[in-house]
Amino acid sequence: MAYQWMSKRMQDRNINIGNHLPIWLWAFQPTFATLYELVSEHQFSQGICLIEVDVPREQATFSCYQQWNIFLDYCIENKRVPIIDNKYRKMFTSFHSLQHNGIQVTLPCLRREWISQVKDLTEYRRSDKWSENNSLILNHNSTRELI
Repeated sequence: MAYQWMSKRMQDRNINIGNHLPIWLWAFQPTFATLYELVSEHQFSQGICLIEVDVPREQATFSCYQQWNIFLDYCIENKRVPIIDNKYRKMFTSFHSLQHNGIQVTLPCLRREWISQVKDLTEYRRSDKWSENNSLILNHNSTRELI
């Protein structure tokens, strides 16, 4: 029901999502710290890619990742969408001052022509200093351009 609610917000912004659920992504390339909060070592070992996209702005809905999770938690715990007030509406307006990892984007679909690059993260690892520089460290060059 939370995903349907987000779909409706997208439709309110004239984004044609049809009967599909939104696709979530970060507005900026995530740091390694963010990836390891959300993806386990086991998932990395099974194969994972980072897809970089260039999406027309009119197809994207930007929002605050933290406020979305508060909304999502409410829906899961209460098995219903909360009464929508400014507390939840501000997820679409209060993200401008957030750090990169705090901004999420929802799309109605992912079109091939929007994909600019795919990075295979399977070979990424934590460096000894990854938490200090908070960046992605690569064992070998596994970035490939899509043709």
